[in-house]
Parts: sequence; C-alpha cells; structure tokens
Amino acid sequence: MLNHSSTPEDAVDVETHLWNSTEIPLHAGVFLGHFELFVYLLNKYAMPVLIFSGLFGNTLCLTVFLGSHLRLLNCYLYLAFLNASDSVFLLCLLTSSLSWWEVHLVHDHGWCQLIIYASYVSSFCSIWTVVVITGERFLVVFFPMKRHTLCTRGKALITLALLVII
Repeated sequence: MLNHSSTPEDAVDVETHLWNSTEIPLHAGVFLGHFELFVYLLNKYAMPVLIFSGLFGNTLCLTVFLGSHLRLLNCYLYLAFLNASDSVFLLCLLTSSLSWWEVHLVHDHGWCQLIIYASYVSSFCSIWTVVVITGERFLVVFFPMKRHTLCTRGKALITLALLVII
C-alpha cells in the first residue's frame, strides 16, 4: 500500500495502479483517493471525448443549416447561430481542459482573458438565442397574419447582431 511517505520512485502510473490501494500517486507528493482519481480520469479522458463529439455534431448541424434551402428560414438562421456559439463555448472548454494534459495555454497572459471572455459571450449568446427563438415562435403562433412583417430576415440578423454587441 502506498502512503504519503512514499518516495517519487515508488510512484507508479495512475492508470495502471487504479484501484489497488486507498491512495494513488498522481505526481510526486500528490496522492488521490478513489473519488478524486475518478474525477481526475473523467476530466482527463472523458471531457475531450465529449468536447470533440460535440464539435463534430455541431459541425454536421451547421453544414445542414447553412448548406441547404433551410438557411432561408429565420428559425434555422437562429439555430445556426446557436450552433456556432455552442461550438465557440466548446472550443473555450477544450483550451481550458488542455491543462489536464500539461498544455497550459490558459495560463499565458492574454489567452486567459480572451478564453474567459469568449466563453462568457458564447454562453450569453446561446441562452439569449433560445429566448429569441421562443419569442419568434410566440409571434408566429399568436400573430400568424403579421408573421411576414414581424419576422423578417433583416430583423433576425439585427437581433443576432445585437446579441453579439450587448
């Protein structure tokens, strides 16, 4: 059994010594319990898989939304914008999760502020895009005769531009 007095030479790879003891060495002098090891492995291996699968799915959806006749409809314009803002958020999450792989891009001056700003803006845009979609659906359902004057493509583009600016 490894304990806190183990030397760095006694430390073994985290993945090979997974559940054989109550404390598992991560780095020299840093030991993890079972739950902490589970969280560590989840962040290190599962998070990139989720991020890359999300980016792949978002890319496919964005291709469909913008590459077909659907791009002419306001709802799909909103969904493409939602898709793009979610992809930006996933990229920000990816850059911050690279620190689990000893790539400390977030710790460089300027990058940290840019990544945090982009993640806040993209999450803000994602949330408010859903609100805008809901508002447009409300107008279409309750005022179907005024739909062509209330829900135009120009107004949709202005709304999305205001979301980014605000």
